[in-house]
Amino acid sequence: MIDVSTNLIGYAGTAIGTILMLPQVIKIWREKKAGDISIITAALYILNCILWFWYGCRISANPVILANGIGGIIGIVLFVLKFKYDYFTRRNVDNQGKRI
Repeated sequence: MIDVSTNLIGYAGTAIGTILMLPQVIKIWREKKAGDISIITAALYILNCILWFWYGCRISANPVILANGIGGIIGIVLFVLKFKYDYFTRRNVDNQGKRI
């Protein structure tokens, strides 16, 4: 059986990993632009969260399941905002940066 201190270390570590992309999401949300964010990084972050979530489910590790479930949601939000403020906005802007 895992003791309480081991679980606390697990929750602390996974909390840090979970909020890793949160500053990027906040930055995109505030600035309404996402040109500096790599779509590959966002996709790999989501894939990483999915794989760790799956692993956590298989070994019944609640800290891993919780952190990567939340992290996956943050990653999906980042991915959606990337498309909303980078790809779709870029399609509606002319060469001088004015909306058309």
